[in-house]
Amino acid sequence: MVGLLHETNWDDISIQMICDRADVARSSFYVHFDNKIALLDHVFVSREDEIKDLVTQERRAEGEFVTLSWLVDHISESRELYYYANCSISGQVILSRFKSVMRDVFRHELDDAKISASDDQIDFTLGGVFALIQQWIDSGAPNLEEQLKTRMFELTHRVIGRN
Repeated sequence: MVGLLHETNWDDISIQMICDRADVARSSFYVHFDNKIALLDHVFVSREDEIKDLVTQERRAEGEFVTLSWLVDHISESRELYYYANCSISGQVILSRFKSVMRDVFRHELDDAKISASDDQIDFTLGGVFALIQQWIDSGAPNLEEQLKTRMFELTHRVIGRN
């Protein structure tokens, strides 16, 4: 499914396209999933666990947040997908689930690091992070990922604090 999202719009992806790409019968698809949104949710749950493991394994440098660094790197690799997901109503289905996963992963990182933050602080921070990323993409996403990360870390520390 992820490969298809890089090639076509969410609304244009059919169950048959998914089955053809995965080389499975439609009946097999429906044994496991009711629709493509259920498959999307499954993909995000699977990816969430992978990202949490990655974040847990990465060494956190002073003042940095691994989740936010990973987020910039991931979006940098998939700029067009993120841009189109952010610009279309159907893409909001994907983006809202992605943001939810990133919230859970960020909460996991903060808890592991024993950094206290309320749900409001996390939501506010991630809202700002996604706004900065959108500005970066709208500006043509010049290859200044490290500058973007530094600015995100500075602003995040203003909301969440340094621990």
